[in-house]
Formats: sequence, C-alpha cells, structure tokens
Amino acid sequence: VLSPLVWLLMEKLLGVSDNDKISVHTGVSIILMLGGVVSYIVYHQNIQAEAMGIAFIALNILITTLERVCHCYMMSSGLVEMSEPGVVFYDNVVCLLASPLLMLGFNEFQ
Repeated sequence: VLSPLVWLLMEKLLGVSDNDKISVHTGVSIILMLGGVVSYIVYHQNIQAEAMGIAFIALNILITTLERVCHCYMMSSGLVEMSEPGVVFYDNVVCLLASPLLMLGFNEFQ
C-alpha cells in the first residue's frame, strides 16, 4: 500500500519526475488502498507485529522502490542499451544467482 507513496517521494527526492501533479486516478487509487488497509486493521484488531519485522518491511519497500525508480529512469533516459525484456531477464538472472548465496549465508537450506 505504501509503495506508490514511497515511489512518488523517491521520484521527487531523486529529481527524476517530470510530473509535478498527482493525477485524479492516482489519488483515488491511493485513497482506496489506504481505505482497505484501515478497514483491515479495524476489523482485525488482534494482529500483533514485531517491531523488527515492521522495520524490515519498511526497508524492503524503500530499497525496492528506489531500485524501480532508478530502473525506470535509466530506461527512459537511454543510459541502458538493453531492451525492456533484456533488462527484466538480467534482473531475474541476478536475483536467481544471488538468492541461493544469501540462503546459504543464513543457513536456510536444512
């Protein structure tokens, strides 16, 4: 739910946004998502979350959003000489190779 808000903030902070206004469609979409989250929290009041888990989720949102904003900026500005499917393939191969290494480092294979 927070990703669109973080996306807009990252674009503004990095100075890669051409659009200074949020469209009506974007605003309505964000309001609907926030409404869904609020109604979920209201009706499920017994949800307990650890502070560390919330911190990691927030960090994940920030890193992922920053990566996607930079990815879109590089593709739109011509800094990358690859097609869109080529970049997606490259991203997936890097993640496919890095994930098992991280899993080994944290002893996830048992």
